[in-house]
Amino acid sequence: MKTDRCATCYFSGHRPQKIRQPEHMVRSVLRNEIERSTEEGYKAFICGMANGFDLWAAEEVVKLKNSGIPIKLICAFPYPGFNRRNTENVTAFADEVVFVSKSYTKACFRLRNEWMTDRSGKLIAYFTGAPGGTLTTVKNAIKNGVRVVNVFESASQSENAENNEE
Repeated sequence: MKTDRCATCYFSGHRPQKIRQPEHMVRSVLRNEIERSTEEGYKAFICGMANGFDLWAAEEVVKLKNSGIPIKLICAFPYPGFNRRNTENVTAFADEVVFVSKSYTKACFRLRNEWMTDRSGKLIAYFTGAPGGTLTTVKNAIKNGVRVVNVFESASQSENAENNEE
């Protein structure tokens, strides 16, 4: 499937153990940003299929697709078999499933992230500043002129507002 880079968005974020806010809060700001992106003209969303933020993003895209919003979900796996057990519910709704590498290699995650960057005009990230794949992906996006929206900041503001109400 050929995608229009200017109408394609991708996700990168931390695994659950590095996520600082409750899942419901992260999902709420994530869903708002996906909806905002569709209003901006983004029609395709690429997910890297890792546990945590990536899969939450894919699940939110599926919910919006099922509500009638005409968007596409592209599942970009680093290699066949990666996280297969946890991703079956999402891939059932995917418009396209891509395996960036034929098998596991040391470089397959970097190659998957670069593949997503090369096809997208916007990155929705959950990035706390911690080292790892998300840091590398954010840096690569900036280097390649991809617009980056970090929902960690919005989730932090939502968490502070929720705590002030208590």
